[in-house]
Order: sequence, then structure tokens, then C-alpha cells
Amino acid sequence: MVIAFLVLSGGTILLGLGYGRYRPIGPELLVNGDFSRGLDHWRIQGPAAAVTLTRTGEGPPAVRLHSTDPARYTGLVQPIRDPGRFKLLELSGMIRTKAVAAGKESWHKARLILSSFDAKGRWIPGAHLVVALVGDHPWKRYAEVFEVIPEAAELRVSVQLARATGTLWVRDLSLREAMEKPLYVYVQTGVFVLWGLFIALLMLPLVAACPRGLLRFALTASILLVLTGTLLPGAYRRVVEQDMTDAYEAATAHRGGAGLAFTHVGSHPPGTPPSTPSKPSTAEGPSHRIKVWDRIRNITKAGHFVLYGLLGLCLAAAFPVRPRGILMLEMGMMGGGTELLQFFIEGRTPLFGDWLLDLAGAALALALAAVWRQWRSSMRRSAG
Repeated sequence: MVIAFLVLSGGTILLGLGYGRYRPIGPELLVNGDFSRGLDHWRIQGPAAAVTLTRTGEGPPAVRLHSTDPARYTGLVQPIRDPGRFKLLELSGMIRTKAVAAGKESWHKARLILSSFDAKGRWIPGAHLVVALVGDHPWKRYAEVFEVIPEAAELRVSVQLARATGTLWVRDLSLREAMEKPLYVYVQTGVFVLWGLFIALLMLPLVAACPRGLLRFALTASILLVLTGTLLPGAYRRVVEQDMTDAYEAATAHRGGAGLAFTHVGSHPPGTPPSTPSKPSTAEGPSHRIKVWDRIRNITKAGHFVLYGLLGLCLAAAFPVRPRGILMLEMGMMGGGTELLQFFIEGRTPLFGDWLLDLAGAALALALAAVWRQWRSSMRRSAG
């Protein structure tokens, strides 16, 4: 089983990283995304002097963002009206950074994002990040495909130093409609079939060997919960996180927040600063709403720890004499398989940190079970 796990893992990683699921179609949706007309059709976020047009030799122009104030957002924004006409959008761009220092929150970095807003202008929690960088990075094209949120009334493409200091360069921004490649569904089906067989061969013998009916039910339920939680499509997870964010805001009655400063950029000659004064807006929604959503996402990630802790307790109770190392190996392979399958689940991304949370929950459960058995054994000896 270990060899099969390693072969499946290697193949899944190669396919997940090397075979793109989508391809761009249709016309360019950004106006002046290559900055050939300077900053025309872009709004400046923060002080106008912090955003300048530069040229890299004979290549296309680039925009340089520079900030020394960790309390300020500095960037460029372009709104996209009527996003409901699209299902999938691909945002890409060439980005370089130098000496970028992150702020206190997890999103306070150099970023390229596609944010969604409802009809009331509120930021909608959901996948929006193309890349977030700190430190020094050479020129590289970053791209991400997003599913358009149904309730979104407006999208905003933003490249920004989000309360981070340092320098960011950007060029060749592009936003286009995307579609799934015709052959992708066959690749996805094959991967799911192979991993489904592997997980069945890994877990079904344990369920069948479970000595008691009630414990077998608990073990089966914990396996199904793990599969459901780790393989839930991103759209369903987003709805849950959005509902939790809205519920928290309603409970605390904490609405609004400090807006983000904008300077509107009209038609200007390349490199000339805009003259329109700044006005408050909400480029990414109230900062407290983003913070709430970020905290909720961290809480939901704890589900990895909890679900595998429950699975570990069930396995420890069902097989008290089975070597703990074997149980950890089995749960580790299941956790690795379900995590890698997220390469092929809409709106999900496999993360090594999530797999470590799985292992931590399983290890703690087995340790607690061992302590419990040792305590009960000592109690019996003392009673005898």
C-alpha cells in the first residue's frame, strides 16, 4: 500500500501542477491592462506619488508601487461591471517585488487579487487571491482562475501593497473568460477512480475487522466525515464561510470600517500623475470584514485536526493492540490522498500545512487513547 500511495501521489502532483485545467477564451476584459496608455482607466489606491510608470529596456511598460507606510494601502484598481455574464475568469500578470515586508495581518503583503462585491457594495468573502508575496522576487507571471460568485454585482482587479512596505512592479495584466479543457473531465475521473480504489482498499478492511457494531458505525461515520470535509467543493465551503461571516457581523452589530483611499485616474499622458483628489471608497470592503473572514477560515482549517482526531480515536478504540505506527501510517496516507485530490476539486487547493494538521490530530488522538488505556490498566491493578 505504501508503494501504491507513493506512485499515486507522484502522478497526482505531476498532473495537478503540469496539466492546466482551464484555458482562456474570449476578448480581454481589462482596459489598458498592458499600461500602454499609462494609467488610463486605473484608479490609484493611496498617494499618487507612490505609483509611477516605468520602462524595462525596450519591453512593455510597467507600473512601480512603493510604500514606506505600513498603515497604508498602495495600489491600482480597475472595476469590472456586470460579472454575472461570466462563469469563470482568469486573472494573470507579471510581478516583481523588492524588500517587501509584511504587515501584521496575513493579507498584508504584495498582492494581485480579484475581489467581489454585492449590490450594496459589501465585499463578499471568497477566493480572490492570485498571489501574495514578501521579500524579493524576480519577474514571474502569476495566474489564477476564479469562479464568479453568483451574488457579485461588481469585481475589482487590484494590485497592491496591502499595508506592506517595499516595492512592487507589475506589467501585462490580463483578465479573460476561462473554460475547462475538454479532456480535463477524463483526467479528473481517472484520478478520482484510482484514489477511490486506494482509499477503499485502505479503510474497508479496517471497518470490516471492527469488533463491535456500534464502534464500526462510529468508525464508518468518521471516515465519511473526513471524506466529506476534505473533498467539499470550494463553492459550498465559500457559502458556509460567508454565512458565518454575516452571522458574526450581525451578532456583534459591528458594521462599516475604515475605507481605503482612492485617486481616480482618467485619461492622462503616460507617466503623468492624475490631478483628481482622493476620495474614500472600499476597494476590498471594510477591513474588519476581511479580518473576520480570515479568522473564520483559520477556524474552519481546525476541522482537519478535529476530523482526524475523531478518526484516530475510533481506530485506537477498535484496534487497541494494533501498532500505533501502522495506524498513523494508514491515517497519513488517507490524509495525503484526500489532500492531493483537491488538485481536481473546483475551488480547492492542496496544502502541506493541512496535511500536517491531519497528522497532528491523529497523533494526539492516539496519544490520548494510549494514556487512557494506561490509566485504566493502573486502576485495575490497584483495585486488584
